[in-house]
Order: sequence, then structure tokens, then C-alpha cells
Amino acid sequence: MVRIGCGRGTMEVLADRVRAVSRSSGVPFDEAGIVRVVTDAVVLANRDVASFSEPDPGTFLSTTWLLIEESLEACLCQFEKVIAR
Repeated sequence: MVRIGCGRGTMEVLADRVRAVSRSSGVPFDEAGIVRVVTDAVVLANRDVASFSEPDPGTFLSTTWLLIEESLEACLCQFEKVIAR
């Protein structure tokens, strides 16, 4: 597990963020729900980077372009928000 400052792991940091969003949004999550959210996030992230160990460069590049395409819309939305300020 990757440690971020004060010896805390990335999953612990994510769990704290989920708790904070739960409190601020009024959407209650119990600890089991928080564990489920963090677990699902880790599984999804691992699936996204699975091809990074792919020995075939063509497969690696193909899936990398898919990741870029997936994130492009979110990046453009953030860029538009910044420009609008």
C-alpha cells in the first residue's frame, strides 16, 4: 500500500474523503458502505491500469488511448470552468 504523509495509506485517505463527502452531502454511509466504495474504486483503478504490464506494445497503446479518451471529456469540462472564471 502506498503511504501518503504521516504513514497513511491511499485507501485510508480515500475512505476519509468518502466520510467527508458523506457528512457534507447529507448522504449517510456506514463503515461497510465506505469499505465498499473504496474497494470498488481500487478494483476500477486496477482494471484501468492492468494493461500497463502488457508485453505487447500495440495492446498497451490501444488501451492507453482508450483511457485518454475516457478522461478527455472530464478534463475539457474542468478546463471550461477555469476559463469561465
